[in-house]
Amino acid sequence: MSTAGDTSDSDDVAPGAEERRPGDIDFQQGLILLYEEEDVAGAEAAWRQADAQGHPGAATHLGLLAYHERRDLAAAEIAYARGSERGDGNGAFHLGLILESRGDLEAAEAAFARGDALGHGGAATNLGVVLHERGDIAGAEAAFARADQRGHGGGAFNLGLVLDARGDLVGARAALLRAHERGEPGADDALAALLRP
Repeated sequence: MSTAGDTSDSDDVAPGAEERRPGDIDFQQGLILLYEEEDVAGAEAAWRQADAQGHPGAATHLGLLAYHERRDLAAAEIAYARGSERGDGNGAFHLGLILESRGDLEAAEAAFARGDALGHGGAATNLGVVLHERGDIAGAEAAFARADQRGHGGGAFNLGLVLDARGDLVGARAALLRAHERGEPGADDALAALLRP
């Protein structure tokens, strides 16, 4: 099974002017500082301001900085939890990754489920893996299908494997082709194995 790894901002979408939330301007400024000017300290300062205003994405990005820049798992977990509580699917996903790495699968499943409910493809994929490992194949298939619908390569790949296991070769081939088109590692090999007589 393929799991979604640490993708820092794949689900970030700049809200339109009519959707402005408190902290949006500071959050966007942080993105510009980090990605265009490579100013980590400036981005962190902007995200702290946005976080203080309750911005969900800013909390998650502070978690990403804590994790990637300082390897401070405790601070990252707290920030991801804050982002998740505020409705950021990326925060829920990253919280799930930390909890899973710690072996707290029940809490990780809850975090992935929250991220999935918030529309995060990676969270849906990882939820599907947890469910599959637990023996809930129908729940896993549904989670993988949601991830696939959101354009997640790992979701399409895992959906293809589940469909193949239950004998739906047409569905498996279609899902694995989508995984291949999305650049999912292993999709080529799985397609080749599926097409062998």
